[in-house]
Amino acid sequence: MSSWKFWPASGMVLVLMIFAVVHEFQDADPPPVSQPLPSATPSDAPFSRWCETPRPTLSPSTTPAATPSGIARGWRVRTFPSHDTHSFRNVAATRDGSVWVVGSRRTAGPPVVCGLSTLTNHPVLRRWDGRAWHELSAPPELSALETVAVAGETAWVFGQCRDAADPYAPCYARWTGAGWQGGTFESGRPISDAVVLDDGQVWAIPQPEHNDKGHVFHWDGRSWQQTALPFEPQAVGASERGGVWAVGGVWNEDERARPAMARWDGRAWHSLPVPSRAKGLESLLTQVVVEEPGQVWILAESWRMCLNDEGEEETCDERAHVLRRNARGGPDRPTGLWRQNDEALLSYRSTGVWEMVARMDVNALAVTDRGLWAAGQVSYNGPQASYVGWTSSTYLYGAVWRIER
Repeated sequence: MSSWKFWPASGMVLVLMIFAVVHEFQDADPPPVSQPLPSATPSDAPFSRWCETPRPTLSPSTTPAATPSGIARGWRVRTFPSHDTHSFRNVAATRDGSVWVVGSRRTAGPPVVCGLSTLTNHPVLRRWDGRAWHELSAPPELSALETVAVAGETAWVFGQCRDAADPYAPCYARWTGAGWQGGTFESGRPISDAVVLDDGQVWAIPQPEHNDKGHVFHWDGRSWQQTALPFEPQAVGASERGGVWAVGGVWNEDERARPAMARWDGRAWHSLPVPSRAKGLESLLTQVVVEEPGQVWILAESWRMCLNDEGEEETCDERAHVLRRNARGGPDRPTGLWRQNDEALLSYRSTGVWEMVARMDVNALAVTDRGLWAAGQVSYNGPQASYVGWTSSTYLYGAVWRIER
C-alpha cells in the first residue's frame, strides 16, 4: 500500500489576469511601424466624430536581452530569443533530446477605425534537433497553439480551430513524420495539458471552468474517448510503469476550492484520498509528474480569501506543498514540478528542496536527462502604441531557455 510524504514550501504566487475589452490591455506586442498612423481613412469616416488623434505606433530603439538575471550558482543558462514572436506558451521534450515549443506571433493589419489597426495572432511551432531550431508549418486546422506533447517521433499539438463557428473551439493535430492529421474535440474549451506515452496513447484535459466535475480525453491509438471524473482536472501525468494520474479540485457553490486526485485502472478513474496537509482553507492540486519507475510528484497550492484595506476580497496566505508517493526518489535531480516566486523560476528537486534557477518569465517547463527547458517571454516598456479597442506600452517577445548544471 502506497503512502505520501510532504515538504511545505511558501510563497506560491497566484497570478490574476484582468482583461479589458474596450480600454487598455497589457502584455501586448505592437509590431514596429515606421511612421504615425493616419488620423482618418475612408473606411472610418462615419466614426470620425468620435475619433481622437491616434498616438504614433513606434518600436523601441532597443530591446532588452533575453538572458535572465540572478542565475543561481551551479546553473548554466543558454538563451534562444525570438524577436519575431509574441510568446511561447508550452514546451515538451523527448528522451533523445528533441524539444518542441508552441507560441504565437502578432501582425498589424491596415487601419480600419480612426486610423487604427487590428492585431492578428498567428501560430508558431518550432523543434530543436539537438543542434539548432527549425521552424515548422503549423497544422492548417489550428489558428492558435496552446499545448504540445511528444514521445519519440510522435508529436501532438492542441489549440483553437481555424474555421469553426466557435473561435475558441478546441482542435488537435498529430505529426506522423510526413504531415499533420487533425480533428476537433467535442468539448467547448481548449486543451490545457496533455501527455503522450511511448505506446501511442494520449491523455488530454480541457481548461478548468470552475465546475464541480470534469473529464479527460483518451486517445487509444484509433479514436478519442471521453472519460468522466468526479472533479475538474488541472493537470494530467502518465508513464508506462507509473500509470495515469489526474489532479485538480472541486468548487462548491461559494466558489471555494478543495483538492482532488484520481488514478486510471485501465477501465475507469478511481478517486484517491488527498492527505490533510494539502487541504488549506482553499486548495487545488495543480501539477503532477509521473516518472517511469512509478514515482509520482504532485504540487498542492493553498490559500484563503481575506479583505484588503478597501474592503475588497483578495487572496492571502498562499502556500505550496509537494506530495511524493512513497517510493525511492533516486539520485538528486529536477522532478519537473516548478513555480514562480517574485519573478524567479523555482525548480523542485527529488531531495525535497525548491531551488531558485534564475529570474525569468516562464509559461512551461520540460525536464530532460541533462537539465531543463523553459518557454516564455521577455517583457519591457516602450512608447505607448494604440490599436483598435486598446492601447499599451508593454512589449513582449518570445524566448526559450536551456538550463543545465
